[in-house]
Amino acid sequence: MCLRRTLYKQVWTMSGSDRFGEHGVVGVVALDGVAQRVVLVSVSCRVLALSPAPVFVAEVLRASEAIDLNGHAASNGGGSSSSSSSSSSSSSSSSSSVAGQVAGVGARLTLTSRNGPCRSLYSDLGFVRVEDASKHEDEQEWKLLDALKLPPTDAEIYSVEFAAPPRQPA
Repeated sequence: MCLRRTLYKQVWTMSGSDRFGEHGVVGVVALDGVAQRVVLVSVSCRVLALSPAPVFVAEVLRASEAIDLNGHAASNGGGSSSSSSSSSSSSSSSSSSVAGQVAGVGARLTLTSRNGPCRSLYSDLGFVRVEDASKHEDEQEWKLLDALKLPPTDAEIYSVEFAAPPRQPA
């Protein structure tokens, strides 16, 4: 997974590989730090059967704790806004500080005929459905109330590496 960040948004990409070879970029997650929302999750059908989406989104939310969703250094000393390369092969580094940073993150799922495979994504991640009478019946609002409920990453199946964001032109 590689990090790319702008002033108020974080865009994360996921590259995949398996015993058959490299798949290249196969997913993207975008976070809006101002609105504290997941604004986009997209995973290629080439790797959908490998179930990378819950791991990808959970690891992005964990990593966003270090630079919080506004792109600022977390108040608990978890990181800095000029992040450097780091590596993690397991989510065992999750701590109670994560809950204070990403709990309350919202998301919307718009139901379509083509996104059936991802309809359980937010519930699988520990988000709860929020009823909103003003929304259309094909839209669902979700909220992460307890970030400690994010599922752990199985290090024997998934290897997670974070790269530094690209340099911004001066």
